[in-house]
Amino acid sequence: MQSNGADIQFDSLFVPLPAGDQLHLKRVHRGETGTPVLLIPGFIEDGRIFYKETGVGYAAYLAQNGYDVFVADLRGRGKSTPRISRASTYGQEEFITEEMPAYLDKIKELKGDQPVHLGAHSWGGVMVLAYLARTKAPLPVASLVFFASKRRISVRNWPWLVSIFIFWNMVFPLIIRLKGYVDAKGFRLGAENESRNVFYQTAAWVREKEWIQWGGTFDYRQHLSDQELPPALYFAGKKDRVLGNPIDVQILADETGKQRKKVMLLSRENGNAVDYDHINILIHKAAPKDHFPVALEWMRAGEKALVNASSPQMSAES
Repeated sequence: MQSNGADIQFDSLFVPLPAGDQLHLKRVHRGETGTPVLLIPGFIEDGRIFYKETGVGYAAYLAQNGYDVFVADLRGRGKSTPRISRASTYGQEEFITEEMPAYLDKIKELKGDQPVHLGAHSWGGVMVLAYLARTKAPLPVASLVFFASKRRISVRNWPWLVSIFIFWNMVFPLIIRLKGYVDAKGFRLGAENESRNVFYQTAAWVREKEWIQWGGTFDYRQHLSDQELPPALYFAGKKDRVLGNPIDVQILADETGKQRKKVMLLSRENGNAVDYDHINILIHKAAPKDHFPVALEWMRAGEKALVNASSPQMSAES
């Protein structure tokens, strides 16, 4: 257990998987009593996109406001073991069927049947939605908050030419042929590595207009549209040219179900401190006073709505 001057605790929890892998959850809290939040990072990231143990970041902000926050290191990344290598054969399908259930079961073990909030950065939001389309969560989900999350990349510009056409279509496949996995850390292309199947399954969804299960027929868009999802808040940064372009964030929001949803463009023109990009949307020093409070308000409203929905008499009186 580690703490900082703001009395924020940082604990490491390890969650075993049947195959012998261990998933790491960083628990960020002030006393373990708050409503739980699970945060999922994006492609070539680990959970540190959400926190620093000096007490800054989105996870610490939520902890300071009373939440019990669990930040995931996805399989093979961060402190999860074993590390990604040529032998890593899992992909996004295993996240849906193994990892996400394991995280939520661990939270339920620690917290009981309390509602949980789900948050994510970038591709993590796509995987959270894919999980909800396929599986009934073991805990009631009070809200969704996504930062720069998109599924498709429809925009075409100079940053797209470099990031997608060159790196995604040529450089990453070459690295996989050489190493057997995406060695993003070794080539200084990202904070974490990815297995080859995670890369190829991600690339398939980024390219395709339809949102269909890899090698199958399950239609994620249709199943999300057929169910009542938790209220979802989508943040997009004006300077995010490719990986979370506001156009593509809106496309993802349009693919989801009948829930209350909001897409919020973070820009000076809209009253924000800066025109945010794909990374500083979470780590900029202005974020805790700028748009993190909007996320907090959204989460609290989701909790209240969930309580009212589960108590018909209370809902009728309110």
